[in-house]
Amino acid sequence: MSAGIKVGEQYQIPVILPDGHTHILGAQDLFKAPNKAKKLNARVETLDFLTLLSDIAKSSKDILILKELIAETNVANDILIPSLTKFATNVGTSPEALKKLLKRADDNGLFHKIGTGHYMLNPFVLLSKGLTYGGGDKQCDAQIRWRAYTVIMTESDKQALVKLSEFLNREICLPANNFTIDVANKYIAKGKLTDPQLEAIRKYYG
Repeated sequence: MSAGIKVGEQYQIPVILPDGHTHILGAQDLFKAPNKAKKLNARVETLDFLTLLSDIAKSSKDILILKELIAETNVANDILIPSLTKFATNVGTSPEALKKLLKRADDNGLFHKIGTGHYMLNPFVLLSKGLTYGGGDKQCDAQIRWRAYTVIMTESDKQALVKLSEFLNREICLPANNFTIDVANKYIAKGKLTDPQLEAIRKYYG
């Protein structure tokens, strides 16, 4: 180990992946004596983030603006921009250029536009600092909400949801979101649920 570097506590962060499985992210708290270094935001899928960045950013300035946008992300992984004009001025760009950058981020799946000046950062790609420290439950909630915003449903998805709901003895069909649809299709394909899938479904939907 290098002189002056100490290894601190181990952290285990549970995250539900798109396939419904729970994945434990391991991390170490590294610090140089005597001052502890700031922790970075948790990267869930670093390669996905870099791929999206290459599609969204047209210049190094775009990357810096994205950095400022991501820095605004709250514990719910939402980005709130009360005034696009003011934000554009603060980061040294025009409102038109900012809107185009936000649209590219939305089109490529890094952000999802909820309303004017209100976006959600994809929690399957990058977690805010607040969400990182919020723990597994808040992270799972954010991922389920992202799936609900971005769901695309087919007729076979509907039938799979009905079959899964019947299997769970639910009087009302499960809500349609990417999480429930993904689990339902896996149930149809395998004829059963894994323990993590069943636990996650019961945790959020009873």
